[in-house]
Amino acid sequence: DAIRNLKGWDGQPVVILRYKLIVFTQPKIASTAFKQLLRRMMRYNDWNVHQEPILPHDPRYNKLRYLRSHVVQGKWGRMMTGSDWTRAIFVRDPKTRVLSAYLDKVQRKDASYMQRHCPNVPSNVTTWIQFLESVVRQCPDPHWKPQSQRMDAVLWPLINFVGHFENLAQDAKCLLDRLSPPDAWSKYGADGWGRHGNESMFGKNTQATHSTHSSALMEEYFRDPDVDRLVEELYASDYSSKFLGLQK
Repeated sequence: DAIRNLKGWDGQPVVILRYKLIVFTQPKIASTAFKQLLRRMMRYNDWNVHQEPILPHDPRYNKLRYLRSHVVQGKWGRMMTGSDWTRAIFVRDPKTRVLSAYLDKVQRKDASYMQRHCPNVPSNVTTWIQFLESVVRQCPDPHWKPQSQRMDAVLWPLINFVGHFENLAQDAKCLLDRLSPPDAWSKYGADGWGRHGNESMFGKNTQATHSTHSSALMEEYFRDPDVDRLVEELYASDYSSKFLGLQK
């Protein structure tokens, strides 16, 4: 039931059978790049296509293999518990993540996203503090929902690789390097990325590095100590989780 209950585009984890890899993606944590990587590992020629909202996100079109298919076949237990399987997730400082979500979904987008996904929130919410006090509290959208709520509590102890957004390039390489066969990084991560296809995954000129620049805006948006305290309160479960390994 814990696996079946994972809903939404980023609900079900992606399975790469050849490498015995299961990846739990999360919005606002380089999910586009990770889904591109996973499509590349499945050897799709159009792996690097980024056509919102279809590719690489929509499970109806991205041709990724999700764990739910193995639940139906009764094979998921071994995959989620075996020591020969890597079960990975990347996490992020909640402060930069929620700011990135605000900049992307409220400031950049028209009101349609909020109307579709948060219909119970007043349509005139536009400011940073309004977003925190109204939207984050009332609308548990995957883009800003606490990461500790990404999956049922019984699944977290089964995760055996936790990477960090703040160390994306190194941790992504570390993840691929630990897989067997030991060719994942050289085949899928070392090159082929970036605008000209000559970068490594998460190299300095790749799209994920420049998504919403929220890290550079931290000083501006967290200048008020009350805002800082509010975000720490909203994401207390993330900061206290022993599985996420986050620091305030």
